[in-house]
Amino acid sequence: MSDCLVIIPTYNEKENIRKIILAVFALRSPFHILIVDDNKSVLSALELLLQPLCKELVTSITPNRIPNLLRDHFDVVLLDMNFSAGINTGNEGLYWLKRILEFDSNISVIM
Repeated sequence: MSDCLVIIPTYNEKENIRKIILAVFALRSPFHILIVDDNKSVLSALELLLQPLCKELVTSITPNRIPNLLRDHFDVVLLDMNFSAGINTGNEGLYWLKRILEFDSNISVIM
């Protein structure tokens, strides 16, 4: 059984980032964390905040790498909901959530 947690921030990461970080800090460490977001600023900010907690921190600007990246074990995956400019439906994030669960149905998910 995997102890992986998937966190999917919404389009308003600025308002939710504190909750996300506090939830991650409440978990055991050191973590193996994967962050997938098309916003380089979000990736950089999360990397700076989470690096001290990590045994390994991997970032990706594209969700297309998720299947290959999940071959390694991650405790936490932070995944953006929207990867196409102008689209804020969250459908892309839900698609990748489904793919992640197909890969490992025991992964814990926070949306």
